[in-house]
Amino acid sequence: MRNNKVFLRCFGASLLGGVSAVSLGWGSASAADQAADNRGGATVPEIVVTARKRSEDLQKVPISITAFNADEIEKRGFKTMDDIAQSVPNFQFSRLTTLSNELSIRGINSGDSEPGFETGIAVILDDVYIGRAVGFDTTLVDINSIEVLRGPQGTLQGRNVIGGSINVTTAPPSFTFSGLGEAEYGNYNLRDIRASVNGPIVDDLVAAKLSVAYRGHDGFGENVDLHKPLDTEDTLAARAQILAQPSSNLRILFTADIDHENNHDMHNGFGPPSDTTLPAATVSRKVGGDIWNSGHNVVYGAALNIYYDLGKDLSLTSVSSYRGYDATDLQEGDGAKNFGAAGAGAFLATAFNKQDQHQFSEELRIASAAGKTSPLSWLAGVYYYEDTLHNYANFLEGINTGSVIAGSSGISNATTRTDSAAGFASATYSFDSRYSVTGGVRYTYDHRDVTVAEVDGFDGVDPIYGTYTYEPTLANPAPTHFADSIYYPVRTNSHIDRVWTGDLTFNQNWTGDVSTYVKYARGFKGSGFNTGYNNGASGDLVKPEFVDSYEVGWRSDLMDHRLRLNATGYYVSHTNQQVQVFDASTFTYVTSNEPSTRSYGVEIDAKWAVSRELSVGLALGTINSRVTKGPDKGLVVPYSSPETVTVTADYVRPVSGGVDFYCFPEVSWRDGYYTDPTDARIGYQTAYWWVSARLGFRSPDKRWSIGLFGHNLTNSTVIASASNVPGYFSVAFLEQPRTFGIDARHSF
Repeated sequence: MRNNKVFLRCFGASLLGGVSAVSLGWGSASAADQAADNRGGATVPEIVVTARKRSEDLQKVPISITAFNADEIEKRGFKTMDDIAQSVPNFQFSRLTTLSNELSIRGINSGDSEPGFETGIAVILDDVYIGRAVGFDTTLVDINSIEVLRGPQGTLQGRNVIGGSINVTTAPPSFTFSGLGEAEYGNYNLRDIRASVNGPIVDDLVAAKLSVAYRGHDGFGENVDLHKPLDTEDTLAARAQILAQPSSNLRILFTADIDHENNHDMHNGFGPPSDTTLPAATVSRKVGGDIWNSGHNVVYGAALNIYYDLGKDLSLTSVSSYRGYDATDLQEGDGAKNFGAAGAGAFLATAFNKQDQHQFSEELRIASAAGKTSPLSWLAGVYYYEDTLHNYANFLEGINTGSVIAGSSGISNATTRTDSAAGFASATYSFDSRYSVTGGVRYTYDHRDVTVAEVDGFDGVDPIYGTYTYEPTLANPAPTHFADSIYYPVRTNSHIDRVWTGDLTFNQNWTGDVSTYVKYARGFKGSGFNTGYNNGASGDLVKPEFVDSYEVGWRSDLMDHRLRLNATGYYVSHTNQQVQVFDASTFTYVTSNEPSTRSYGVEIDAKWAVSRELSVGLALGTINSRVTKGPDKGLVVPYSSPETVTVTADYVRPVSGGVDFYCFPEVSWRDGYYTDPTDARIGYQTAYWWVSARLGFRSPDKRWSIGLFGHNLTNSTVIASASNVPGYFSVAFLEQPRTFGIDARHSF
């Protein structure tokens, strides 16, 4: 409660400052004071983005973008990828387990816990496409900018990008010796320490930077049977970069990074199950079981980026990258061990999953200068990507007989391989200073194949299948020896997709500060395979997805650049969306195609520089997203909150010659939405508030700061995902509870 009061005082002070500024700016002395504000720099600053593979003013780019520079990232306290979600309209990022993330943009959902499918929303890290959500676990240390692009971006951003992309750019090395150190400490024993050091190795020729980060906290939940913490975090990350500039027209950047994570996830099954509401044990974050949920993940990569100025307004870019991850995840759903729910005869499920993945990519592109000597600017390139993912899954389901488990363990052992090649081009022609047209095209060749082996192993005392006894324990959670087994024939499958996609945009500049655009884009996500245990039927093909997106946009800087108002209306037609659902008849999760869905809505991004001391921001999104064909016609698409609203206030006021007071509250409201594709009521998240704030003192040049921070200050219970297995148990994941603490930062 005390933290809520601190936030309210901060937010109130910001708004009162705004009211005062408005009164001064528009009152009796409005002309003089407004002119003073303008001369003093009370304007919304220009934001530079690279959404079209070149540096451009955000206001000149006909794409729906929410962008954050380094200062915005610091103020909001972004530490990991899922921190971004509350600040972006029509966007959801939920981290479930080590091997599972759920992303959604405009009703296009994407998760890839199964190896046979890839994500339709990509992370682009320093020009490198990361196609699997497990690989998104990148610690945000020393980040220069984050851009969230909504809508299909496949022409330039890469393969499968049908929903949008998250473009992350790190701060590169420079030839000036410098460093940064920051630390946070908070409740749940939160420790977050980050540091970087940068400097020249050879003056004006070679520079290097090393960035490291550690983040850990105790459990947000607890296994009350084992007295073990759940929902913990323990992450260590490092990034090394070397920049070489042999000449004025050549830059070579080498990057290597690694993230090492250990955690104990919260996912548990709770009994007895409910079809409509989460059990009390879920909400209290206190559950039971004999297995201590745990996850381990190592994400690593290296990239060589070469930027060469060819002269004559031409540039050449080469991006070569190798990335991968090794991840292990252990989860339990135990109806017998949760507060004595049923004892003997209760259902139990234990899931052990291990994945290792590696990918190689190469992109080569050539581009003209942006309209310097010709009304035509263009970019063209080729792209190659290969990926191999091995997945071992062992899922035990059975009945607790009191001393052993009578049931079976479904095991799948799958390897998926992908070879993809593409050619792409985009060009903008300016008829004059007011009218321009942009067109892009991409041809993609995807070859994918899969090999799957399945085993059904029977355990425990069973009148038909034998007398082998097995009781899951912490040391031996997943059985590998059975009283009897069924070995299904090894299945192989392959498929090739050859697809043309692209976009077309008409842009009109009404004045130097106001423009509109109309855009069409077609996106494509490749086919996939069911590779989880499926009673011998794994390896079946699931058809590719196609998206047709229509947008109209307004971009404006008003009131002498004190007010920025951008708005976008969109309509999305989605064909064959790949959706994973629970099949009660076979007791397995299976991915299939939803024949047709459609989404439409608006997005508004606004920022107002009220005065030198205060600016306020608004991000608003609406969405109406439903299934329009097939047996699920009428269902609401998961993670489609009808309305999302985020309001910010950025207030800075000098308190002495060398100290400023700063305050940055952020208030988000999200309307209710489903987290399960069947619209199961148990997975419905009611409307909620999410309040964050940072306040403290810093130097005017921002070289040092010390302050307080808080996230989810209203302590809202927010469902990341929830579903139930009818008659057995329910499964749920929750977003973080209220967290708060103190932080300090210093740079030199």
